[in-house]
Amino acid sequence: MHERADVIVVGAGVQGASLAFHLAERGADVVVLERSSVAAGATGRSSGFVRMHYDLESESRFAWLSLPYFRDWTERVGEGDCGFVRTGFVQVVPPNLVDALRANVAMHQGIGIEASIVGPDEVARLVPGSATDDIVAAADALREVYRAPALLVGHSLGGSAVLGAAEKIPEAVGVATIGAPFDPEHVAQLFGASLGEIESSGEAVVDLGGRPFKIRKSFLEDLRSQCNAQRIGDLKKALVLFHSPQDNTVGIDNARLIYKAARHPKSFVSLDGADHLLSRRSDGRYVADVLAAWASRYLPEQPEPEMPEDAPEGVVVVDGRTTSFLQRIRARNHVFSSDEPLDKGGTNLGPNPYDLLLASLGACTSMTLKLYAGRKEWPLDAVRVTLRHDRVHAKDCQDCESKSGMIDFIDKKLELEGDLTDEQRERLLEISARCPVHRTLINEIKIRSELL
Repeated sequence: MHERADVIVVGAGVQGASLAFHLAERGADVVVLERSSVAAGATGRSSGFVRMHYDLESESRFAWLSLPYFRDWTERVGEGDCGFVRTGFVQVVPPNLVDALRANVAMHQGIGIEASIVGPDEVARLVPGSATDDIVAAADALREVYRAPALLVGHSLGGSAVLGAAEKIPEAVGVATIGAPFDPEHVAQLFGASLGEIESSGEAVVDLGGRPFKIRKSFLEDLRSQCNAQRIGDLKKALVLFHSPQDNTVGIDNARLIYKAARHPKSFVSLDGADHLLSRRSDGRYVADVLAAWASRYLPEQPEPEMPEDAPEGVVVVDGRTTSFLQRIRARNHVFSSDEPLDKGGTNLGPNPYDLLLASLGACTSMTLKLYAGRKEWPLDAVRVTLRHDRVHAKDCQDCESKSGMIDFIDKKLELEGDLTDEQRERLLEISARCPVHRTLINEIKIRSELL
């Protein structure tokens, strides 16, 4: 056992192990201390893939410098196999983030990373695969990092795909299709002259419901082999079919054939008046509401953990996994979420923490003004509070006590509705600064943290 060392590294995760390796490589006598086992913390729970795509240039540079170690592990580290397989990385973004993606890719190219902007056609070429295999692969990935999907939902040809993939995902208890064909042959006539191109060239762009879709030959072949009456009959999962009698793209007869081939439990929901793409927002909402109600009968109930009975007013519990930014918040008998937006690495399933902070201040301000105006019997009908958080240099803040560093700045704008006099409006503006949350934010705050 070592009695002396040049360097002691605490923690044998990826950062600690890397630091110890590079120090030892430079001649230092290094000891690594770990209270349990190597990679017992966040490293062991990570998804374990190597990518260069980061928003910060410094992170991208570090990742780029690390690549040769994974690629040439035996030569650089000396023994073993780290299991690295080079596959490539595809980042898909919505249209409003394309400009940000272009800037990000330009930064990567400046470092020397092989990165480029590609469109849907190039993605299809770079990531070939069959319809059902793609769904099964996605389910496998979910199973590895979270849990496999319990419900499979597919629209149009995607409905045929989930019918074919369902048997390969044992955890799935239900399947829902929306405007799905019984099999690809029932919509082959929609491809028209493109069908020959698909067969000869391997792919073609076809019009389905007024929108262009790239259809690959492998996709059709996969559906032909995977989705048929026998497989539907052997589904052994709850099935619900959504279909419009007015669907001019995939006729209603397809729903009849699927329903006939399936065994119970099975349900059919008519989308009377809807088109194939559910273009009306109300049709989409209707499907979502009915699907949620139907699925609740088959999905396992998730009992809401209750707050302790003796929990005092003001206790909030926040739970989150290290696999994402998504947080589950419980306050009294209310449950809601907090998350980061997509461009910050989140899933955008809730407001971010600063949004919640501003919301607390805004709600408290509005409540305080309601109470004050009520006691004064002033004609205040409604209050709108618009807030924005920023960080500014102290030297740019004329009325701030600090003269150096950065200052948190919250801009709060009030809109008061009602037949109020100018004096009443000015008084309400003064009162808005007296709400409890406002006072908490400007007073000295002490936060005590402890491990449970």
